[in-house]
Amino acid sequence: ARTPRMESLEGIVLRAVVSISTFGSIGFEFVCRFVQLVQDPVIQKRLSPNFVQQVSGMAIQALTAAYDELKNHPRSHLYRALGSLMELKSFYLESDVCLTCSAVSSVSTFAKTLALDVLRQEAKYSDRSIFSRLALRQSISSIKLKSSHTSKQRKLQQINVYFSQLMVSEASLLKRADHPWIFAESFVLHPQHPNEMQLDFPIPFECANLRIDFVEAEASHDRSRTEELMCPRCARPVSDRYGVCSICHDNAYQCKLCRNINYENLDGFLCNACGYCKHGKYEFFVAATTSFVASKILNEADRKKTIKNIENEMQEVQECAERLEVLQADARELVFRRISDPQSPASVL
Repeated sequence: ARTPRMESLEGIVLRAVVSISTFGSIGFEFVCRFVQLVQDPVIQKRLSPNFVQQVSGMAIQALTAAYDELKNHPRSHLYRALGSLMELKSFYLESDVCLTCSAVSSVSTFAKTLALDVLRQEAKYSDRSIFSRLALRQSISSIKLKSSHTSKQRKLQQINVYFSQLMVSEASLLKRADHPWIFAESFVLHPQHPNEMQLDFPIPFECANLRIDFVEAEASHDRSRTEELMCPRCARPVSDRYGVCSICHDNAYQCKLCRNINYENLDGFLCNACGYCKHGKYEFFVAATTSFVASKILNEADRKKTIKNIENEMQEVQECAERLEVLQADARELVFRRISDPQSPASVL
């Protein structure tokens, strides 16, 4: 028997079908959900007898109207001519923004897992921390750790992950003591921990910066004082109190990667210049989606900075639109030249 809820559901579907041509990339998902709905045996018995035919007819009408609109597009002849000469995967010459596709991309829920090095724009280091300024604000749902070649003398107890939502102009500002870091979670490293570990966040957090702290066990601190010093160049033991190798005369306290020496903490877990760790290899991978949540404007300086950023973005958009107009004129000229002279090489396009 039909119910008021089923009648309401049919009305929602019929109203949506009318505008299906404006759904953009989510139109496919709508069709899949509709097919899944009408194939349910229980729902089939409660649908109107001609409901599926009615939906199909309305969808055909909407898509036909959209096709006619595309066919009569001012640049349709140009795209057809270009399509006969090269493979077109998109309408590259359009300067107007598609609001449907923009809205879909801004609320995308499909997280991509990328290395932290890919997501960040700049990094700074201390003797035990990595400070990352991300290129774009991200909504992070998980963080994966891959560790290998870990030292037996310098054991980590845990790795703490912090984040902040405050946008900064340079990564050096992240090392300030008053930066508003928020604790996210910790990788707890027991003696038999696996090489791969993952932190999952059921509710993703908005993040503009990440900080990763390496916390050593107390016993590891004691062993580091008695650990045999090795020359990074010739791999010979060094007994000199100043770290000078008697064989190659290099300094054993220098970073193997960038040759920096941290005089404030010679036993630091990380190089405070490049982040290299001689006690193991630690890689971080982040599952995240780009976030479009804007930073809060708290004072006059933030307001001026925001206005400046908006002006810069508008200027960049204007420049892109002007370049598209130039490319459109060039493409039209090349197409007409090709049509008028079929023997001309198409590779110029």
